[in-house]
Amino acid sequence: MSQHRIDNLKQLFFKLTLSITLLFTFTYAANAQTLRVEINRASILKLTETPSTIIIGNPAIADVTPQPNGILVLVGKASGRTNIIMLDDEGNVMHNYDLAVQEEQTDNLTMFNGGKQSSYNCSPYCENIVNSNDDQEVFTKTMGAAMARSMQITTSVKEAAANVDSDNYGVLLGAVAKAAKADAGAGTEATLQTFTILPPEK
Repeated sequence: MSQHRIDNLKQLFFKLTLSITLLFTFTYAANAQTLRVEINRASILKLTETPSTIIIGNPAIADVTPQPNGILVLVGKASGRTNIIMLDDEGNVMHNYDLAVQEEQTDNLTMFNGGKQSSYNCSPYCENIVNSNDDQEVFTKTMGAAMARSMQITTSVKEAAANVDSDNYGVLLGAVAKAAKADAGAGTEATLQTFTILPPEK
């Protein structure tokens, strides 16, 4: 085979590969929806069918916890963007979401002291909040205090279910409450959380 023919085949292969890559890229962009959540806030996503596999592009940015009845709990962990892909039992793509995680801006304050950054939430009294962009010493101290508070509010699933009123908090939280009551008999421990529902951006 001549060198000229080999070069032509290489060019053809490159063009074919590029076309396939662009096709998948455009398909991904067309199908992806954007979900927006805030750092350290839990959001609920209700699906018509429960996925078999959930893939998170960057687990350091967000976490997803499946619940009964097609409910997913999304928790923002750090500012940034990633994606979530959900597959069925046969490996087919059910949903493809872009996920944007951002900090809550309301009543937030950033202070610089000798070049060291620290972040506060003032509503109305100012207290440190966890911000990965803060000075390392400040971040470590704030994270330790936040974890200590989290341990203090840990309660049993039975107590959590008793505190959830499905009439006041809607069908989604009602479903979570029923699941919690079902698990309460096994003596499972869980953390009581307040959920904020943030629908996909239109």
